[in-house]
Amino acid sequence: MKLLPVEEGYLNVDNSLDSYSDELSLANSDNMGDYQTKFTEKEYRELQSKYPQWLPEFDKDDPRFREVAQ
Repeated sequence: MKLLPVEEGYLNVDNSLDSYSDELSLANSDNMGDYQTKFTEKEYRELQSKYPQWLPEFDKDDPRFREVAQ
């Protein structure tokens, strides 16, 4: 999910085992370390329900959402 129109504008979520909760941040689109940057529709919807004030609802027609190869 590209939230801002810059290279480091992609949603990143810290999924490390020692994290008390999902930590949202912005960075590039590469999955690195404990940070996830690619999400299934289900994963994104779960995140969006936890952070509705920060994340838009999923819309396949919204250009910020793009399908990626698995």
